[in-house]
Amino acid sequence: MGISGSECKKCGGVMEEGFVDNRVDGENQFGIWVEGNPKNISKNKARKYRMQAYRCMSCGYTEIYSEMKP
Repeated sequence: MGISGSECKKCGGVMEEGFVDNRVDGENQFGIWVEGNPKNISKNKARKYRMQAYRCMSCGYTEIYSEMKP
């Protein structure tokens, strides 16, 4: 997984840690990765993983990783 302060793969700049914002009923929640096609799945049965994002402070390049455990 990416680490805050690591080097950007695009420009060599510094990566900063963040998260994917997912607002539900006005409350901030972490974005999640959901298994399957959104048109053909039951979200209650699908595996879900919290996501973590890293953004380059110089060029804006962003990497998003999901947790290894649901």
